[in-house]
Amino acid sequence: MLYSTEMMRKAMSLARHAYSDRIDRKGRSLFLVACARAEKMKTEKETVIALLKMTMEETNLTLNEVKQAGFEDAIINALPSGQSAKKCYVKSTLESLTA
Repeated sequence: MLYSTEMMRKAMSLARHAYSDRIDRKGRSLFLVACARAEKMKTEKETVIALLKMTMEETNLTLNEVKQAGFEDAIINALPSGQSAKKCYVKSTLESLTA
C-alpha cells in the first residue's frame, strides 16, 4: 500500500528523480514498476524502505542523498551503503527490521 505521508512523498520524489525516463523492456516506467513492488509491503516504513532500496539497487541513488533528504535513522540504517546496494535484496532488509 502506498501512503500519502511526508515520508512517502520524499521517497517517491527521490525515486522518481532517480529513475527519470528509464523504462523496462515492455516500455513501462521503472519508477512505476518499483512503486508497484514496494506497495506490496505491509507498513509505511517497510514500503519506504523497499522503494528506496530498490531505487538504490537499480539507479545511482546513494545513501548520502537519502540522508540529505532527512529520513529518520531507522530508515537510513535499514538501507545498504556503497556498492552493496546493488547486490542486496529487499526481503533481507525488511527481515532485519522485524527481528
